[in-house]
Amino acid sequence: MLSIPLLMIVYEMTERNESRTATFAVTHHEEMGPGSALIPTIGYATSAADMYRVASIVGTGHEGWNSCYTDVATCNALARLVEGEVQSIDDLKAAETALQILMWHDRVDVLVPAFKFYMDGLVAYARTDQKRSQLAFDLFAPCAPQDTIFAVERVHVVTGVISQSTLISSPLVGKIFQDVKADYLQTSPMQAATLAGVPIQMRVPAYFTDPAIESFTGKRGFFGKFYADLEMQWGKSMDVVADIDAAIPLPPLLAIVLTRAKTRDDIPKAMLEVRGELEPVRAEMLRLSDVVQGAGRQRDIEERIKDAQNSFAAALPASRYKQSFLFPLLKLYKAAKTPLDAMIKMINPSYSPEDPRIVANRTVTGRVFRQLLNTDSMHSLVSYFFTDAEKTNLERSRAEQSSKL
Repeated sequence: MLSIPLLMIVYEMTERNESRTATFAVTHHEEMGPGSALIPTIGYATSAADMYRVASIVGTGHEGWNSCYTDVATCNALARLVEGEVQSIDDLKAAETALQILMWHDRVDVLVPAFKFYMDGLVAYARTDQKRSQLAFDLFAPCAPQDTIFAVERVHVVTGVISQSTLISSPLVGKIFQDVKADYLQTSPMQAATLAGVPIQMRVPAYFTDPAIESFTGKRGFFGKFYADLEMQWGKSMDVVADIDAAIPLPPLLAIVLTRAKTRDDIPKAMLEVRGELEPVRAEMLRLSDVVQGAGRQRDIEERIKDAQNSFAAALPASRYKQSFLFPLLKLYKAAKTPLDAMIKMINPSYSPEDPRIVANRTVTGRVFRQLLNTDSMHSLVSYFFTDAEKTNLERSRAEQSSKL
C-alpha cells in the first residue's frame, strides 16, 4: 500500500494499468508498515492492502482491464468439475460461475481472506483461504490470475494467543492464533462484508459462490446482461424436458464445454477452446460498452444497443430452429449484398424476421452462440461425464432444493 496525502485528487486512467497496483489515501503510517510485512504467496502472485488504514481509493489498478473478482470457493468448484467429486447442484452452479470468468474476462483477482499480525518480531499476513489443488490454480491461467488480500484488522499475538486488534469488538481477541485461521471468513463479519463490498467500490464485476460472502449486486455490463437473458431462456427450454433418470439440466456454459470435451480429463482443453472461440465475443461486448460511454446521439446509441440485444436474445431460439429452404436463400441475398430484411425494416420499422437465425447473425455474439448452444442432450452429458455417486448426489440435492420451493 502506498501512503499518499489525503487531499490527492482521484483520477481514472484510460490506458491499461500494467502494474495492477491499487493506490489509496491512508490515515496513518505504521511503524512496521506493509512494505516490511511478509505476504505469503501460494500458487499466484499475491498483493495486500490494509483496509483499516484506507481513507479513500485513488487508483483501482483495474484501469484499462477487462477484469473481475472472484473467491477461492469458485476456483475450487471449477477444479472439482474435472477432478471430482461433485457433491450437489450448487457445485454445478459454482462451476458455471467460474466459466463466466473464463469466457468473459481477461483478468481475475481472487479475494483471499486474511488478517495482518505482529508476533515475536514478525510482521505478516495470515492467509485463511481454503486449500486449492494445482489444477484449481492452472484453470484460470488464461485470465492473468492474482490473489489479493484486503485486511480489515491488525492483531498482536502473544504466546500464541491474539491479545488485541485494531478492529473494535474483533471476534479474534482472546482466541488461539492457529485456531482462528481455520474459519476466519465465517467468524469475521467485517472481513466477509469487505470482500463483498470491494468490487463495487472498485467498479469491477465479481463472481462469488462462497456462502459467507454476500452475492455480488453490482453491474456486469453487457456480459452480465447477455448471460442473465440467456440463463432465463435456457431454464425455460430445459423445463420442457421431463424429469427422467439422469436428465438433470446443466447450465448453458457448462453444457457447451462438456459437449466439446471428449473425456473428463479433456475438460480443461475444451474450456480453452471455447474461450478462444469467444475472443471476438469479448471484443464485441467491450465495443458496445465503448459505444455507451462514447460521444454520439442518444437515439442512435439506444438503437444500436437495442439491435445488438435483440440479436443476443435470438441466439438460443436460433440454435433450436429447424432448417428450411428460406434461410439459405436469405443468406444468398446477404452474399449478393442485398440486405432484404433491412430494406423491409425501412418500410416497416416493426418488422422482425420469423427465422431467429437471421436476427442472431447480426452480431458476432449471436452468431457464435447460435452454434455453441446446439449442445448434446442433458441426459447424455450427465450420464457420460459424472460417476454414479455424483449422479446420486445431484439427484438428491435437486430433490432437496425442489422441496424447499
